[in-house]
Amino acid sequence: MLKKLSLIMLGIGVMMALAGCNFPGAPTGTEGGPPEVAEEGNLPTPTVYQLAPTLPATTPIPTAGPVTPTPATELAPTPLPAPTQIVPSTMEPETTGTPAQEGPVLTMNPAVGEPGDIVIIDGSGFPAGVHVTFHWGAVGGPPGPVYWELDADENGMFSEGLIVPPANKWPGGSPKERDLFQLQARWEEKVEGMQVTFYRFANFTYIKRFNPETSLVLTCENLTYGYKIDVPNGWTWDDSEDDNFRFSAPSGNAKGFVRVLEGTDVNVAIQTVMAEEAPGQTFSSAAAAIGAHNGTKVTAANGLIVWFIASNGRIYALSFTKDDGQFYEIIAASFRF
Repeated sequence: MLKKLSLIMLGIGVMMALAGCNFPGAPTGTEGGPPEVAEEGNLPTPTVYQLAPTLPATTPIPTAGPVTPTPATELAPTPLPAPTQIVPSTMEPETTGTPAQEGPVLTMNPAVGEPGDIVIIDGSGFPAGVHVTFHWGAVGGPPGPVYWELDADENGMFSEGLIVPPANKWPGGSPKERDLFQLQARWEEKVEGMQVTFYRFANFTYIKRFNPETSLVLTCENLTYGYKIDVPNGWTWDDSEDDNFRFSAPSGNAKGFVRVLEGTDVNVAIQTVMAEEAPGQTFSSAAAAIGAHNGTKVTAANGLIVWFIASNGRIYALSFTKDDGQFYEIIAASFRF
């Protein structure tokens, strides 16, 4: 019986060994004993992994076909419109007159500014020694009364500083910017035995514009000798001596003076002043006008110009120079009693 039982148990053990089974607690292939080897034909089933969802298909890039080149004219930039030219106001006034005389030329400088400004009137090509009268008036209108008059020199030339009439003297009064005021120069000549009046025009345009050289914004007044004179902005003067006012510009180069000498002998005054203001210099003199006054213009060899004006038993000597040493005529022309 025992022998039979042993045989049965032995058979069961063999069968279990053949089936590859382990008893609970028996060592596995990872601990101690030899690893299990799967028999051929009895491989373990592989684990199945879930793949990620399929990505959306991208749009295929089309195969490039022949490219038609853009004409060069289409690639060129659009041309910009031509710039508008700003035409500066002309400083040369209109010169018109009777057709019988083409020579005379009248110019005004500056030809723009404000009422009350000082302008320099130059004439050339006029008959030698001819008497010329000046009249302000509306453009195209009749000439106004005589504003100033002079005689051309032996070469038919003249140069005069004139004050543009104030606003209330303009045609209609209360001028606005861009308004014109016309200066007319008139003279007479004999043509075939008859007196004929000729004329030339120069127009002044009202523009609010400050110019450090031509805008005379400061007025110096000498109460003792009763005169006034205008100078540019920033100028100063020494009035410690009533009979010898000294002027200077901010630059230090431009300067001037107004001297007063008692007496009526202009020649004596010239000798005295020139000996002190231009010592050792020779000089020449000629009758001339400055602003609203007749007088004597004296020019020294070094270029210094002094104007002498006789009035009320006194001689007034005045001279002004710019930074470059040239005569500052617009200041001298503003001298008035």
